[in-house]
Amino acid sequence: MPTFGFSAFLKLISLSPRRQKSEIQKRLQPSKNGYDFHRNLKLHAHRYLYEGTALEDVLASVSRIVKDAEKRSTAQGLARLHTWRSENLGDLIEFPPAIYESPRGRFKVKFTSDIGIADRGGMAIHIWNTASPGLNAREIFAALALMNTAYRNIVPSPASMAVLSLRNSQLYRLTDAEDFSLIGRRVVESLEGIFEDVEHGVQLPRDDRPIAPSQF
Repeated sequence: MPTFGFSAFLKLISLSPRRQKSEIQKRLQPSKNGYDFHRNLKLHAHRYLYEGTALEDVLASVSRIVKDAEKRSTAQGLARLHTWRSENLGDLIEFPPAIYESPRGRFKVKFTSDIGIADRGGMAIHIWNTASPGLNAREIFAALALMNTAYRNIVPSPASMAVLSLRNSQLYRLTDAEDFSLIGRRVVESLEGIFEDVEHGVQLPRDDRPIAPSQF
């Protein structure tokens, strides 16, 4: 059963059904683990936030990343994280990851808390630093609503969950939104249907337009 990281899942649900099918086909094919472009950002963010490493020292480490695009993206993301953190103070806490499994056992989604804010029962924040596709608030809240259920039996569990986009320094906090549980379940139903189509070799219509979240 394939497991999507939370950022990969957000990217998947932003695609058109046809492109979702292509991505799912790739996931179901036996292959070596792919390269995680954003792993360095997460590791250096943890050093900066939780280990007390100075930003200058973290950026010096980033400068040794071999791939230029990854080096540039990581440095920009950390600089934006530093700005956001300086404007959003508060004690930090670490939350364990949570895993959501789809009802028909087609896939799992792993939410990793990159930043944990201790105030008001705690908030688990996942960092997003992908340039494309752009984030859609409804898709984010639908995905967060799924992960909120996955945290119910985990201790400690956060009172709130959020996605911090380092592209625009915007925080998408689930408790600030309406109830997206139903939309989240419909997103999963749609994806499980595509998983089954892939297994049975069903061809999807040639339409590369993503499904609007309002249609779920």
